[in-house]
Amino acid sequence: MSLQSRKEIIFHRYDLLFIQKVDEVFNCGIGMVLVVAAADAAGAKSFLEARGETVYRLGEIAARAPGDAAVEMDS
Repeated sequence: MSLQSRKEIIFHRYDLLFIQKVDEVFNCGIGMVLVVAAADAAGAKSFLEARGETVYRLGEIAARAPGDAAVEMDS
C-alpha cells in the first residue's frame, strides 16, 4: 500500500470520527420541519417514509386561551 493510500485512509477515519463526535457534542438540530393539516398528517408521513425519510411528530399548532403559556413542552 502506498504512503498516499495510507494517508487517505487515516484522513477518512479521522473525518468519520470527527463527524461522530460533532453529533455527540453539539445539538445539530431537528433538520427540517414540515407543517401539515392534521387530516393530512398520516398521508404525509406515509409519503415521506416510502421515500426513506424518518418522520417524527413534534407537536401541534393550537389556539391558546388568554393567560395560557405560549409554549408547552412535553417530554
